[in-house]
Amino acid sequence: MKSAAVDVRAEIAAERRELADVLDGLTDHQWDAPTLCSGWRVREVAAHMSMGFRYSFGRTALELARSGGNLHRMTDRVARRDAAVRSSCCLPTGAGSQRCAQTTDADAVPRAEPQSRFDSC
Repeated sequence: MKSAAVDVRAEIAAERRELADVLDGLTDHQWDAPTLCSGWRVREVAAHMSMGFRYSFGRTALELARSGGNLHRMTDRVARRDAAVRSSCCLPTGAGSQRCAQTTDADAVPRAEPQSRFDSC
């Protein structure tokens, strides 16, 4: 019998794959569309949503320190920076051979590998 933790991890991995599939289908125009998050386009939202599995704990702590300990300032700054320096082909998506539900950390939630196309640009 599977444990509840394994089931939750599988559900999270499935949800991430579904989001990646949606993002993979976006046109360049759609990547630049405004969102309900004031001042953010789809690309900033995607960068923000993938931040948790693109950045290690240490990198996140460093970015937080650079933002004076203000989490909102950090996430806004990092999402804008990541979205600005990478094209839509490099945003966190994946299809077919670009993704799998494996992780290198047994305690981590399964994630797409590569961690994102941000990492390969």
